[in-house]
Amino acid sequence: MSTFPYYPNRGVRRKIMSAEVWIRPLRVSKGCLSSHKGKLLNYGMRRFYSLRFLIILFLLIALVVGVELFTSRLFGDQTLTPLLSLVVLAVLAYFFSFRQVLLAIPILVCLSYLMIMDSSRYPLVRSSTVLVGGIVALWAARQRSRLSAQIEEVEAVLQSLPVPWMLSDSSGVITRHSAMLPRSVGEGRDLVGTSFFSYFNLTSKKDFIRDYMDSFERGSPLPTTSLNPANYDRIYRVNFVFLSQREGRRLLSVLQEQSSNTP
Repeated sequence: MSTFPYYPNRGVRRKIMSAEVWIRPLRVSKGCLSSHKGKLLNYGMRRFYSLRFLIILFLLIALVVGVELFTSRLFGDQTLTPLLSLVVLAVLAYFFSFRQVLLAIPILVCLSYLMIMDSSRYPLVRSSTVLVGGIVALWAARQRSRLSAQIEEVEAVLQSLPVPWMLSDSSGVITRHSAMLPRSVGEGRDLVGTSFFSYFNLTSKKDFIRDYMDSFERGSPLPTTSLNPANYDRIYRVNFVFLSQREGRRLLSVLQEQSSNTP
């Protein structure tokens, strides 16, 4: 049986049926558009970052050429281009990816050779120093991207932990913590910027603080310790692990609740 309402005019009914034939695939394509929206956004961001890199590279090359011409006009042929190219490679290695640095190396090597070929006795030798510096810059960019990937993985693990945790620096100042931590130690406020040592009952506070600071110097974390919050009637088994963060090395403290009779 037809799902369309009855219309006395058959021409009207045929128009409605033909419209339904066109509307049905449009309903399906609406969901496809939403699924491709994220891909298009990621593609647009990649194009934006690539264009930004090209613009910055062009500006840096223009700066190198301008400094070389300016110093040559004032002080004669100084051939500063190889040195300035090494500085540019260091900047690119710090801010951009391995592939982008790889793209910039031959450009800067050729630029160095062209700028000093008429005024330097050994332009090839001096230009080769830019190539060597480019290899070092590639290694630095690769190490930086690996470190960033590790930090992102650690961040994902931290966000998925179902237990309270905190990150603190070498002086015991809390730099980050989970949303569960304030409630777990009997506090109702943000604990960032406060002292790690002020939230636990420590039998020998001076010895614990000394061991805490010595652990940063030794590079080995504190052993697993049972701690009791000062404002909360709970006992936590605290595990300590060192993590590398963008702001430096931090001590991760993971709190696991245990009963009072657990050793």
